[in-house]
Amino acid sequence: MIKNPNDIVDELISDFVNISEAELVSVILHGSAVSHEYRPGKSVISTIFVFNDLPAEKVDCYVDVYRKWYRKGVEVTLFIQRKCIESLLETSPVEFLQIQNSYRILYGEDVLSGVKVEKNPLSIQCSREIGAASLGLATGYLHTLKKVKQIEELLLSSVEKLMPVLKALLVVNDRKVPNTDSEAVAMVEDLYGLGVSAFSDILFNRNKFRNNYHELVVRLSNTLYEMICRNADAQKIETGSVCRS
Repeated sequence: MIKNPNDIVDELISDFVNISEAELVSVILHGSAVSHEYRPGKSVISTIFVFNDLPAEKVDCYVDVYRKWYRKGVEVTLFIQRKCIESLLETSPVEFLQIQNSYRILYGEDVLSGVKVEKNPLSIQCSREIGAASLGLATGYLHTLKKVKQIEELLLSSVEKLMPVLKALLVVNDRKVPNTDSEAVAMVEDLYGLGVSAFSDILFNRNKFRNNYHELVVRLSNTLYEMICRNADAQKIETGSVCRS
C-alpha cells in the first residue's frame, strides 16, 4: 500500500524513462493524489504518460513495468503521443477539463498548460452524460431489487460520476470551478435554480433518507430531467420530445 504518492515518484519515472529513452515528453500526476483527497488503500494514483512518438509495437515493452505499478495502485489514465492531445479536446473535453483542474508535472514538459477546452464540445458532452445518467437510473434501480445497500451505492455512484460534468457546466456558464465538491454542487444548484437538490442530499445528507432512498431516486431522476431540458433549450437542440417548463 502506498501511503504517500510522493514516495513513488522517482522510482516510477525511472522505470518508464529506462524504456522510453528520449521519447518520453511528460509524466503527469492528477486526481486525488494532487487534490489532497488521496486515501491510502482506497484511492488510486492516476498518471498520464505523453510521448513524442509511441509506435504500437513499442507499447509491448511497457507491459511488465505497467503491471508492477498497477499492482501497487497506480493507474495509467492516458498513454498517448503528444499530437493526440488536441483530439482529446473534441472527444473527451469533460475528462480533459477535470485533469486540467488538478494536476502536477512529475517529469518533463507541462503539455497541458495553455491548452484551452472550448465550450461547445464541452456543453455537448455534458448534455450527453446527463442524458446517459438519466437513462441508466431506472435500470440501475431495478437491478437493486430494492435492497437498501445497493440503492445507496447506485445513488452515490451516479452522482460521483457526474461530478466532473457538474464542474464542466460551471465552465460552460463562465463560472469559476471551486476547490470542493460541496461548493461545486451548490453553484450548480444555484445556476439551475434547483435549491437543495438530490445532488446535495445524496452526497452529504443521505443518512437522513436511509429509510426512504426511493424518494432520493425519484428526486435525482427529476433533477436530471430538468437539467436535460434546460440544456437543450440553451443549446437550441431538437431533442425529439417535449420538455416540461
